[in-house]
Amino acid sequence: MNPVTRGCLPPLGLYIHVPWCSSKCFYCDFFSVATKDPIPQDQLVDALLDQLRTQRHLLTERPLGSIFVGGGTPNRLAPAAMARLLDGIAGLVALEKHCEITMEANPGGQKAWRAYREAGINRLSMGVQSLHDPLLQAIGREHSRADVLCSFNAAQAAGFASINIDLMHGLPHQTVQQALLDVEQVIVLGTGHLSCYALTIEPGTAFGRNPPPCGDDDTIAAMAEGIANLLARHGFAHYEISAFARPGLACRHNLNYWTFGDYLGLGPSAHSKLSRLDAKGGLAVWRGRLPASISPYLNGRLQPRWHQLDDSTLLVEFLLNALRLRTGFDMGLFEERTGLPAMLLEEGLEHNRQRGLLVREGQQIRATARGWSMLNDTLLAFVPDTVAHA
Repeated sequence: MNPVTRGCLPPLGLYIHVPWCSSKCFYCDFFSVATKDPIPQDQLVDALLDQLRTQRHLLTERPLGSIFVGGGTPNRLAPAAMARLLDGIAGLVALEKHCEITMEANPGGQKAWRAYREAGINRLSMGVQSLHDPLLQAIGREHSRADVLCSFNAAQAAGFASINIDLMHGLPHQTVQQALLDVEQVIVLGTGHLSCYALTIEPGTAFGRNPPPCGDDDTIAAMAEGIANLLARHGFAHYEISAFARPGLACRHNLNYWTFGDYLGLGPSAHSKLSRLDAKGGLAVWRGRLPASISPYLNGRLQPRWHQLDDSTLLVEFLLNALRLRTGFDMGLFEERTGLPAMLLEEGLEHNRQRGLLVREGQQIRATARGWSMLNDTLLAFVPDTVAHA
């Protein structure tokens, strides 16, 4: 282990998983439970705060720079319950002065946005996916185009200055023109941040069991290129593979992930990544995961399963995150966040440089456009015993 300066731990975020949805989208492979019945809100908040209380010693008194409430559908949690949750967190862990607090939300329930803002949420991430009603129905979404327009305008009126919109492309029977029209329409709405993903078919989902007719690779590539060009013309920086933002509106919570910061996960199936210093100031990185189970979680204290990352896994996990950024990473950041010497990167860097996948400018490493589009292949050069065969 390469020694690091004592006390040099990464910034810290908090992820909270609300596991309930009213229905399961056909493409979704996140842990969630679909029910239209009332959810045990107070019991969930109690369990989340209890879990934080038992884990907060691992945070080494660092303040939270961001909180992200994901799911599931977090706005199944009523504003009053959300307020109690955020107040409870603030009573257990210090928050940075301008802590970013994001809630994922489905369009609908327009009257609640102001109450969520008053509860402490200062950033929304709306799961829109498309503004074409037939496409929304084809992927199992319950909202409509009209719901999106009403929800976004109501959220802005409630005081939300930072609203992300999630869009998907490569949907069943979707054309390139439809994908670009979706982007044009949300730009007109006034969003300052978009997350644009291609539909992926995952095992265990409804689409995995019955794959829909989706676009071919060339069509999906044309959609991605068209979306990036359109957003660039409107002043959005393509700062991460799937993320576009106007100046000052990049997602701080996700940037912490991509720069290999630390985060604690609360709630069923949540993941954590925490760094610890030993007595000599050496850095070790641990990963934890909570079981994907609701009833035992609500009825007792479930502890995450923790394991320390070995050097090879640590190196690849850092690169998997940092190379998603357009600007890449600094070699000094690699050493600081992993505790490993930068010399471990040299062979893989040179191999990828010769292939035109990575460039090095002083201490800064970033993917080329080609390397960005084939990131998994780029990473193979850093996996032991694969360089010679890549």
